Amino acid sequence: MRLIKKYKAKIIDIRNIDVLILFMCVVFGAVIRIVHYIKYPIPVRDAFFYKMVIDEWILQGGINSGLHIPPLSLYIIKTIAITFGYDIIKSGIIVNHLFGLGIICIIIRIAGCLLNNRLTMLLVGLIAATHPTLVYYSMQSTRENSYLFFFALSLYFFLKYFKKAEYKTLLFTAFFSMASFMCRQEGIEFFIFCIGAILFDNRFHLLEKLKRTSYFFVIYIISFVIIMNITNTPLSYLKNYFTSYQMQNSIFLREL
Repeated sequence: MRLIKKYKAKIIDIRNIDVLILFMCVVFGAVIRIVHYIKYPIPVRDAFFYKMVIDEWILQGGINSGLHIPPLSLYIIKTIAITFGYDIIKSGIIVNHLFGLGIICIIIRIAGCLLNNRLTMLLVGLIAATHPTLVYYSMQSTRENSYLFFFALSLYFFLKYFKKAEYKTLLFTAFFSMASFMCRQEGIEFFIFCIGAILFDNRFHLLEKLKRTSYFFVIYIISFVIIMNITNTPLSYLKNYFTSYQMQNSIFLREL
């Protein structure tokens, strides 16, 4: 009898429920994405541009100096293509499919971090699994899903930082925030937000705020150097990313 009670307690353990929610939503999301790919298998125009960039990267042994976009997304796709011998567009779809499933998990964890309610986590997970934009980009060879994955991770750790104010969560926030920037230039916006949030955190006095801001900034820069070295991209290319970002914003403002 005592053994049965112990077994039942184990089944309804909260951690098991969390894992079950994650598993259900991820499986459901995977099925939705595969069905979408079967129905709409044609890659978008950007996928062919990225394929051309990666082909040149492989042939030349280095990234083109005129490239105006951060290299991390393309580097990940290139690595998968070379390692497993897949077509570049197919490799991009595999990478983004995995990132898409990862995004579902992180969004569920963010919901749990904010609300700590299992029903809400399940509903949020189902929305993430079926959201048309997330489904669409999960089955394309583009940069959006890698950017969203790293951005979601940095947001998750930043929320954890505001709960416990631990330096290690600030470290992960800085690293993944930089990773999101190295996928798409828009990632710089979250970096600016984090700096402001740390500086205006009323839990600490001014000196501690400056110390934590400096720590975040230094980790961010170190992460940038590490990623640029991993992708074998010269630091001088950084100006291309900000020039492109400025142009995108100018076009957007003119259209408003």
